[in-house]
Amino acid sequence: MQIRGLIPTATATEIWLDKIHAFPHRAYLKYRDVYDLWWLRHYELAEVDCTQLAPRFDYHRELYNSTQPKDLAAKIRARAAQMTSEGLRHELFAHLPVALFGAYTDKKCAEIVDFVRTDLEHFIEHYERHHGLRAWPADDLVISP
Repeated sequence: MQIRGLIPTATATEIWLDKIHAFPHRAYLKYRDVYDLWWLRHYELAEVDCTQLAPRFDYHRELYNSTQPKDLAAKIRARAAQMTSEGLRHELFAHLPVALFGAYTDKKCAEIVDFVRTDLEHFIEHYERHHGLRAWPADDLVISP
């Protein structure tokens, strides 16, 4: 017997946008979001065209009746400033199998936190430009790891 059907799933890009949107709205910093943002960018999304994604991010903002763009950008920055490699490693220890945990040294966790912080800042800058809160430079349209 063969069962045919489509199971609707979100794309990697949609998941990435959902994670960014969830980032400032949780009651606490969820390091799983930090890890997921890093993993998605390293294994699924080699490049992200922020000029295309900024308007799509508004859809997420409107869908969840979120704050205004300026406030949302500030909240994302504030949450990103709270990230630490120690916090990431502690949460990974709680959720990863022991065999995988060893790969996430203090140095690797610091690299992940720095990457996600930089990636978020780059996206926020594009989002602010999309809303006229920041000027557009000509050569800064696509981010890649």
